Amino acid sequence: MSKCVDVVWEGGGYGPRAHRKPFRYQAFVPDLIADWDVSTTGAASEEVSRATAELTHLVKTTTEASSAGQLASVLAAPLTRSEALGSSFIEGSLFPIAN
Repeated sequence: MSKCVDVVWEGGGYGPRAHRKPFRYQAFVPDLIADWDVSTTGAASEEVSRATAELTHLVKTTTEASSAGQLASVLAAPLTRSEALGSSFIEGSLFPIAN
């Protein structure tokens, strides 16, 4: 089960002397990934397959350099958001977000 633990950082490393002093902090320790239930429903698997096929088709039909740049900018925001949400989940930082 995930939890927060009290830890002491011993100091050292780079930076100004004031930043190299020991201090106490709480570290989040997530659940072991090996213990997660990662089973998906048939509907979720179908949606992933459909999205993969659509992206493959989109990439194949995008041949011009300007179109490739537009494709990258269209995909960048949702992919960045997905990565941010995924890493926040792993770190235990779950916050309600607006669509």
